Amino acid sequence: MIADAFDLSVNEFSLFANQKPVTAEDNETLVREVGFYSHVYVIKKTLGASSEQHPKNLLVGNQAFFNLMFELLAHDKEFDVENIWRLLMKLPQDEVPTAKRIESLELAAEDSWDDLIDGSSLHKLLYSLQIVNKLLQAESDWQNSFLVMRGFHHLFHTFLQIEPSRVDSHLAFKSVDLLCKILCESMEKNPDLMNYFKERNLDAAAKIIRLVHEVTNMSLVELEKRGESYDDLYFKNKQSEQKNYRLMSYYGEKAKSDQDEEQNQYSRQVQALSTKFELVGKFISLCFKMLFYFDAYNSEECIEKFIEYSDMKDLLYKVLLQTDNFYIRNQFTDGLGDLL
Repeated sequence: MIADAFDLSVNEFSLFANQKPVTAEDNETLVREVGFYSHVYVIKKTLGASSEQHPKNLLVGNQAFFNLMFELLAHDKEFDVENIWRLLMKLPQDEVPTAKRIESLELAAEDSWDDLIDGSSLHKLLYSLQIVNKLLQAESDWQNSFLVMRGFHHLFHTFLQIEPSRVDSHLAFKSVDLLCKILCESMEKNPDLMNYFKERNLDAAAKIIRLVHEVTNMSLVELEKRGESYDDLYFKNKQSEQKNYRLMSYYGEKAKSDQDEEQNQYSRQVQALSTKFELVGKFISLCFKMLFYFDAYNSEECIEKFIEYSDMKDLLYKVLLQTDNFYIRNQFTDGLGDLL
């Protein structure tokens, strides 16, 4: 009857009622459970559709779509762009033209590295670095080719060219963090590469101290947006726990269920902040590790470059007194102590 009404054969449509599919076995109970006046939908099937017609597979090869996404991500100062990034991460990265070019190391000339791994946009850089990092972890042959074709050299020069003031968002931070991790791992595996990087250790030391400063500034901006410090949230969470325990002794399980939501709110915030703080703290530790690899600890010039940083007073004030990120405070204090 439904098939006739819509001029479809029985295998050309699906029936939905109350937002659930209706199968042949449900026919007898359809009227009783759904009723005559409920919304019933008839959805025509697309027969013979291939996986290539799936929206994500159509978007993967659409460079205009990627250009639009990165253009939107560039507005991360005015808007929260995390959802845009998550949407981009939904697409199969291995099938993206950029990934294929990086995997094949498609270079016409040495100066075309910028076209392949673009450091002018920290969002594009992060996207490319994720592809590079995945290939470095999986394929030793590709890693050797990347080394021979001076890919690591390009990443090092990209690091030196980054303007630290651009590291003012979570995604920008992730980009610089991953770049530093890849550079550190490359030096651990390739001593010759480390020697090459040491030749620019003064420039690297100047860049590192400025990055530490900007990441600290970012933590203070986030603190201002939250309106509550980590200590404030931790104290409120403890107060909520104590209140819950007192009520439990009088009213039992009912009081516990009433207090759970409030307590979990503070507990989740504290846990989320702790995780985020730890990531930033690891980055500070990574920065001092890079200084060690650049032989800065044995170079009076590098130590002077670091210690005589023009904004050192502001940096120390913010790290030691203002930021609520105790990981920044501890890692910076330990690293600076080792350097001295």
